[in-house]
Amino acid sequence: MYTVSATGLKPDKLYGYNLNNKKWGILFHKFQELIIARKATNAITSMDLGVNTVFAMAVLNLRDKKHYPISLKCILPCYNMTDAWVSNIDVRRYNRILTCANDVEYVTDATYTPRCFYKRNQRIVQESDEMFCVWDGKHGEPHCVNYAKFKRLPLTILLNEEGELL
Repeated sequence: MYTVSATGLKPDKLYGYNLNNKKWGILFHKFQELIIARKATNAITSMDLGVNTVFAMAVLNLRDKKHYPISLKCILPCYNMTDAWVSNIDVRRYNRILTCANDVEYVTDATYTPRCFYKRNQRIVQESDEMFCVWDGKHGEPHCVNYAKFKRLPLTILLNEEGELL
């Protein structure tokens, strides 16, 4: 068994919030290529907007449409994660993915606190064998990446310093 996960920049620092952007599609296929190349049997997502949503969609597409043997686990920070989201489309997509996931875990029974996101990131790192990082090394909050490095989790960096997909 081999478990992969993903982390990355927020959508406003990457390709925007519209997942119909062609660059999100390219990332979707890149995730699928990496999953197959690693012979991953499990995938973990945080279900954050952007990178983790596209990662989850790529996993479910492999599992359901291409019959690739992989399971999807969503590790979530709290029950009200989507309360501040603006788009109903994003909330509906989030709920659809949770319905299709093999497992959904909440790291706390409480409502949102900044600490619950750190706990979620730590849990994802602890359960992963490798993490795909859609991060240019400059922007965003690198907590998850730094914790993964601290735990010596293998990282596959997918962006160069100019923010272009490798």
